[in-house]
Amino acid sequence: MEKKLFNKDFVLLWLGQTVSQLGTGVGYIATLWWVQRETGSALALGTLAMVQTLVAFLLSPFAGVVVDRLSRKWIIVVTDIIRGVINCYFAYAVWTNTLTLPLLYVGSAITSACAQFFNPAITAAIPQLVSKNFLDKANSIRNVTNNLANIFGYSLGGIMLALVGIPALLFINGISYLLSAFSELFIYIPAVQEKIKLNLKVFVDDLKSGLQYVKNDTLLVGLMKTMLIINFAFVPFFVLLPKFVGDYLGASSDVFGYISSAQTVGLILGGMLIALTSFVKKNIWLIKWGITIQAIALMIAPLVPVQYWGIQLLIYGLFGLMNSVINISFFSALQRRIDPAFMGKVLSFIFAMILGLQPVANGLSGILADYISIAAIFIGAGVLAIFSNLLLVRVPNLESFLLQPQSDEILESKSLEI
Repeated sequence: MEKKLFNKDFVLLWLGQTVSQLGTGVGYIATLWWVQRETGSALALGTLAMVQTLVAFLLSPFAGVVVDRLSRKWIIVVTDIIRGVINCYFAYAVWTNTLTLPLLYVGSAITSACAQFFNPAITAAIPQLVSKNFLDKANSIRNVTNNLANIFGYSLGGIMLALVGIPALLFINGISYLLSAFSELFIYIPAVQEKIKLNLKVFVDDLKSGLQYVKNDTLLVGLMKTMLIINFAFVPFFVLLPKFVGDYLGASSDVFGYISSAQTVGLILGGMLIALTSFVKKNIWLIKWGITIQAIALMIAPLVPVQYWGIQLLIYGLFGLMNSVINISFFSALQRRIDPAFMGKVLSFIFAMILGLQPVANGLSGILADYISIAAIFIGAGVLAIFSNLLLVRVPNLESFLLQPQSDEILESKSLEI
């Protein structure tokens, strides 16, 4: 198997995902606008988000079994086809005025379910398509292009909404998934386990073996525990950002847009920093203490005088940059460390951990914001994030985990020809 970075399989996967990500941005704008136009209800928008998050959380631990047992290529292709068909149907239903809110919820639940299989399949497949030496660059390239596609998709969606209408945008989203699936048809991804009929016993045994695999690795256990706390700690900074901008800064929605864009620009710059330079590898402390850097920056945000709101752009831009550096570095290291036969299961457990306490954090943030100041909440959340970083650096062998890649020979010996 060809292992250089820009080989045929990786390029087809990368381009396909970029196209679908572009369509997702356009479709997201259209979907939210349809809900707002038809219901005018914040509850309806919240319910849509809740349905998608709940499906993701419930399916994540189990999706990994399927990703490790079945063909990752066909999981990627089929889930893109399903999402493409559903979005094309949404376009038709809006055009014929037959789309209802319950129907949208059901369709969104299905597309969210597809994403829970698609995401670990993609992440697990990358180490099989490129050399270990290029994992950081491969993940960085995907990160940069996905974020650029998001920016362009959201902007294009907002402009085109008035020009061509909601049905056309939903149709574009559907077609983007189908084009992505067509591109992915020509990818070769080796199997990692022998083909076997996936019945209930095999499913349960695989799930148990995945849990045991994680339990036997003290580093993975430590990482998953800290991820749970880290993601809980950072939720208030984003749930309360509109309130922070509107009530604390006294600014309009355009400032909210600028701050959100600054974070996305930071994400892109972080990806480029890893893809184009060796700065992060030479300064491993950035990864180890990046959570603290993020926390301190966001704790400073409510202390900045409101008339200097432009400083918030730098703060959230720095947060985005560090977020990109941390996520790309850790996921690349996980891809190098985890046995390919367990990759899907372990990644799914990690995604479940990331989602685990988010609904609680969302609700708690809203309740607290009615009784105490935004500044107090931000500082409290920042302190919790710093505490989680202290736990992170105490995880056994963390530095060697980040620096020492697994050999390609091991990866190849654990892959089976289809």
